[in-house]
Amino acid sequence: MNKKIISKRITDIKKSTDLELIKLELYGITVEFVLSKEEFPLNVNIANFLKELKITYKPYLLKSRTMMLGKIIRNIEKADESQIQLYINVLERKLEMPENISTSEKDRRGTKKRKNNYMSDIMNKYKRGNNEKL
Repeated sequence: MNKKIISKRITDIKKSTDLELIKLELYGITVEFVLSKEEFPLNVNIANFLKELKITYKPYLLKSRTMMLGKIIRNIEKADESQIQLYINVLERKLEMPENISTSEKDRRGTKKRKNNYMSDIMNKYKRGNNEKL
């Protein structure tokens, strides 16, 4: 996701006065933004984004980005001018933030604990060609 391009598209939206054109442009920006793993590494982060947009959602939506995206798109479609302005402002704030991920989330996401696999341990211990003597 290129933040510069999205920021430019948002400034172009702000200059426009046609509500339908603004909505169409907002659809594309929102899709790219929500599907970005850079901005939202976990679906829970998208749930927080939905709260900022003042969109209510059911817990089952947390399982799928595309379902959350559908909910956002549907709300953009039905939104009036003040709600559209809120969506634009929230997107702008999110793009201005240097990083949306806390360090603890980065650590969790970056380093996965490997479970000890019994079979792998046995295979490594007794593999052929091992010059070590027991």
